[in-house]
Amino acid sequence: MTINKKYFLILLILITLISCSLNESETEGYLSGQKEIFYLNSDQSSSLTAILAKSTTIDLPTSKLNKSESEINHTLSETFGIYEIDDNSTDVNYSIDLGSENKNVYFIYTNKDTISTLPTSTSNAKQTFKQESLTNIKTLSNNFQAKHFESNFTRPKLTKSTKMFKNNNELVDNNQFKLNIWVDENAYGAECNDGKCITEEIIEFFSNVFLKDGNNNDIYDYVTNIYGEEWGTHSYIDLIEDTNTIDILLFDIDNDGTPSQTGGVLGYYFSKDNFTRDAVSGSNEKIMFYIDSYLLANSSNSDGVDDGVWEESDFFPQVMVSTLAHEFQHMIHFYQKNVARGITTRTDTWINEMMSEMTEDLVAFNINNPGPRNILGDGSAGNSDNIDGRIPVFNKFSQDSLTVWGNSYIDYSTVYSFGSFLLRNYGGASLLHTMMQNNLTDEQIVTASLGNSKTLEQLIQDWQTSVVLSKHTNAPSGYIYNTGDWINSTYNGVTYKLGSINFFNYNPTLNLNQTHTTQIHSSTIVQVANDKNGTFETNITKDANTMIKVVVEPVIEDNI
Repeated sequence: MTINKKYFLILLILITLISCSLNESETEGYLSGQKEIFYLNSDQSSSLTAILAKSTTIDLPTSKLNKSESEINHTLSETFGIYEIDDNSTDVNYSIDLGSENKNVYFIYTNKDTISTLPTSTSNAKQTFKQESLTNIKTLSNNFQAKHFESNFTRPKLTKSTKMFKNNNELVDNNQFKLNIWVDENAYGAECNDGKCITEEIIEFFSNVFLKDGNNNDIYDYVTNIYGEEWGTHSYIDLIEDTNTIDILLFDIDNDGTPSQTGGVLGYYFSKDNFTRDAVSGSNEKIMFYIDSYLLANSSNSDGVDDGVWEESDFFPQVMVSTLAHEFQHMIHFYQKNVARGITTRTDTWINEMMSEMTEDLVAFNINNPGPRNILGDGSAGNSDNIDGRIPVFNKFSQDSLTVWGNSYIDYSTVYSFGSFLLRNYGGASLLHTMMQNNLTDEQIVTASLGNSKTLEQLIQDWQTSVVLSKHTNAPSGYIYNTGDWINSTYNGVTYKLGSINFFNYNPTLNLNQTHTTQIHSSTIVQVANDKNGTFETNITKDANTMIKVVVEPVIEDNI
């Protein structure tokens, strides 16, 4: 391979900047303006021009609605009814015989592509990304200093041959793996003046949850067991060698300590650090990610009440632990997809983020964390009026496009919801392994990993159907969110537990009388009949690109 080819990574691989936000405006502002990037080098001051993910809007194409009519009839013969109206007709006369027992009927409208005409019913009952410069890079010797804390042990590291396609837990070499924690001096000790300071107690807790002695007892073990190693051998001269070390820098990413801040970036992984400094001037030449120190040290509970005493069980420390798993997937993703396999296209952002959200969900029980569903240590769907986690935001904005990434908290909630459906219906940990260990980077990562012929649009309809039925613990196979208990997923000898989800247990609850949307790969849920038996009839006027799923459920006393 020539030198020019070896340098192709700089030009063709997205240097990923991942940020998880508690506030939509903060996230949007992060991508729209310049950002300070810190690197751990005392004699480097050059600026960095990088490829930065930046979302763009889509223009809705206009098309004429060529009206065609059809008549579709169904008869309910089971407890639940799930029927597809994947019909190119634009005028559908629809009827269903519900039988003698009272039922609820929902229409789920899903856009195959951007549509030009919104559907109605009357009843008698790939993103592009632009280059952007990152300036104002600070060095540790230029108004930014960090204290270095090494983990208190070293441990054997598995080799690439076993970590990428791992068949057992045999230790095959004598290399020692090490975790380094770096803390901004402004966030630690006497130099910290904002009241949310990193302590040795916090450092010990945070390092141990990521990496501690023993097997299958930390984030590193649980995540690499599924995906493979975060870094290893390669043939590129512009990438750093493997040092069997991960570095984590704790600093106030978005000046969260200032009174005007109402949210912040939890953390990010930036693959610039995987490059040599000769190739990328701002590189730390470390396998590392960045975590917000202010939020990690925050002792507030989920209601925003701060007792001033930091505990591991506080709201923000738990969120930051989950963030470690999230960012670790991004780190592994870069190596496994783009370096180890030499793929020269980046994975679609919505898929990469979805896999990180799925990772948080999958390891939550193992690391004693509430995870994205915000339920700690309980396999049931929990209690009503749950206001935290990803699902309340999804419920409020459930018509958000799955595949159009705007880097807001809404997008994270949308991809989590879809990913949580995939995990519970298509194999859990083994599905994630398959999604990582292939050469795909677009929606085929999902569709080709499921073992069936369903399109993404069909999967979106199945997902939304499962959301509607999530209040039931006996939903049909393939539409399961809620069994009333844990859903076990064992991969490579390690068992992961996925908790049940009832979308109607969250506040706000799901809107079942939605206004239709024209966004690509989005769905609209409308309850068209409530507590009805006998024959239900309606006329549907729709765009030819709109798919409709009819969902019928039995009426239950606590139905919302």
